[in-house]
Amino acid sequence: EGRLPDRPAVLIPIASLKDPLSENIAPRGYTNLQLMSVAPAQPQAWGASEGSASAPMRSGYRHTPPYLAAKREMEERMLRVVEEMMPGFIRRVVWQESASPLTQERFTLSSGGTSYGLEHTLDQSMSARVPYQTEVPGLWMVGANTVLAHGYAGCMLGGRTVANMILQQSR
Repeated sequence: EGRLPDRPAVLIPIASLKDPLSENIAPRGYTNLQLMSVAPAQPQAWGASEGSASAPMRSGYRHTPPYLAAKREMEERMLRVVEEMMPGFIRRVVWQESASPLTQERFTLSSGGTSYGLEHTLDQSMSARVPYQTEVPGLWMVGANTVLAHGYAGCMLGGRTVANMILQQSR
């Protein structure tokens, strides 16, 4: 639709639970929560021009008032939704940082800022995706763009699959 949602659906992964003993994720006594939502990929929705993020060097939009205002507005909308579910949440936030689909595209070169890898369509499924085993001995590929699936589940299942493949080879 090309505009920020008024009341975004918010997914709350808890990064601290992925490795609870690591203080690299969050210092002891703190929790690293990530708020995620679906957002428009169109640069105009973020106050930027078309093609703003399509190349690594095109990052001039990042510090413009319209972009910063749109990012701040999306943050506030997401925080309000979470505050409704967990009263007192906002006042307990000690560090806040955000990214937009433009950020994702700039850092990963993913078209439209998609965060789960290649589009999972029939023409980009299974054998059309990046294989686990490469021509380089000992080099394996795991991630959102590989054979099994995209997203968190695809990455985890792919990691397990590759680990099993390596174990089978070593027997």
